[in-house]
Amino acid sequence: YDRQKPPPLSYMALHARIEPDMQKHMICKDLKVTNISDIIQSLYKEFEEPPVSKVLIILNRPILEKEVADVKGRNNNSNNNNSNNNHDALAEYNLRVLNEIVQSGLWGGRVQVVEAGTGLAKQSSSYPIATENWSLVGSIIDFFLAVQASIFVGTAVSSFSVDIEITRFHRDQMENYHYLPHGLELSTVTGPPRFEC
Repeated sequence: YDRQKPPPLSYMALHARIEPDMQKHMICKDLKVTNISDIIQSLYKEFEEPPVSKVLIILNRPILEKEVADVKGRNNNSNNNNSNNNHDALAEYNLRVLNEIVQSGLWGGRVQVVEAGTGLAKQSSSYPIATENWSLVGSIIDFFLAVQASIFVGTAVSSFSVDIEITRFHRDQMENYHYLPHGLELSTVTGPPRFEC
């Protein structure tokens, strides 16, 4: 039995924490990037040429889609405020860009963008428990896919991202980045990252 870890697979895992709850969360605002285009631009800045042929994008699409679907109801509410309008517009924009990159890819279409976790869990007709608990099961699927990726890009403001980076650090997988307002930054240079938000 060979206890050595398998080599990382040739894809990037991107934990795009752009869901509306993160937009509204006030902690660590100076570290957040909630606009998906800003995250994509930081990838292009760091990697002028595609470093992989596929990007696994990790996010909770159903929450983003629900927020966008609820926009009309909130817009008809007379108590609506500018803060909600800003969050609604960003959620709509992020969903539109997400759909575009899943359809057309990144780096001018040279890199395919795929989603896995929640979609796979929701479609799991063989395992009703997975379908019933799609969010949790989807997160588990995404976690282990991210651990196996050749490159991981996440955010310092998510314990999920940081847990993936810690796991990867202890498996000697050091190509881990945080997307920050100024761009990408290696997150496992001096040791495993710490979640501080």
